[in-house]
Amino acid sequence: MLEFWSIGLHYSTTPLLQYSSPLLRLCDLGARKSYLAGIWRHENFISACEQFRLQCSAPELGKSSMIFDGKIDLDASAGQAWNFLIDVNRFSACLPGIEQVRQVDDRTFEGTLAAAVGPISGKFSFRSTIIDSRRPQQMVVRTEGADSVTKSTVHADMTIDLREVTAGKTEMVYRADVNIQGRLAILGDMVLRATASLILQEFANRLRRGLSDRAAT
Repeated sequence: MLEFWSIGLHYSTTPLLQYSSPLLRLCDLGARKSYLAGIWRHENFISACEQFRLQCSAPELGKSSMIFDGKIDLDASAGQAWNFLIDVNRFSACLPGIEQVRQVDDRTFEGTLAAAVGPISGKFSFRSTIIDSRRPQQMVVRTEGADSVTKSTVHADMTIDLREVTAGKTEMVYRADVNIQGRLAILGDMVLRATASLILQEFANRLRRGLSDRAAT
């Protein structure tokens, strides 16, 4: 029996589906269910798989829009947090999977990171630009990029507010509007949100450690 997982749901199929399993992993739940129900109605199995492949290779296969927001408590002043965040080398060290980063100018940097989203693993090339800022309270960062496997594109605008609640204590409040276009989008909000949550959690942990280490020196 061949087994594959997607969006927390489990399906078991006969070995006949081994031919199409890579395609099934890249398609949304509705497409998989329609395919599994209809495949038995096709006398020509290969023809059915070819039709499914063509459907999945359509250029406008998927689009997804999501909002991520939250708060990170930091043991640092707003000024210290601000200086850390605009330092490309220190900030990029907090990004899980970062492989390379290059500062373009004082408001822009670009880089590559390795990431896995559901069954898809690859590299993500990006460019981030600070499009607005009020030191040390707020910055708005725009990020655009694409992954190396599916060539899906990502566009995100993130607003970061630094609120010093007491001396040496700051709340970092963030909100990100993210738009994904391409085959990554068909994995669904549940998979995408789960991946983003893990990345944000690890970023927060590294950010706290980075600020703590700097305060100790």
